[in-house]
Amino acid sequence: MPIGDFRTRQMIKYLEDSGEGLMDALKQKRMTVGQSTLETLSGVFVMVRTCIPVPPDERGGLFLFFVSGR
Repeated sequence: MPIGDFRTRQMIKYLEDSGEGLMDALKQKRMTVGQSTLETLSGVFVMVRTCIPVPPDERGGLFLFFVSGR
């Protein structure tokens, strides 16, 4: 199931987002940190997300590491 379906099927409810995200990391080419509060069927969780862009390779491709924890 695509991740977006969790929201449309009301399995996950986003209560709050703060900080920076994926697009900020890509545009500014620097590490970003943000926080999301989610409500699921098993409770409320606070997720801290860290996006770390890696310098382009010789072909110009940009790699991105996405780390999420609670």
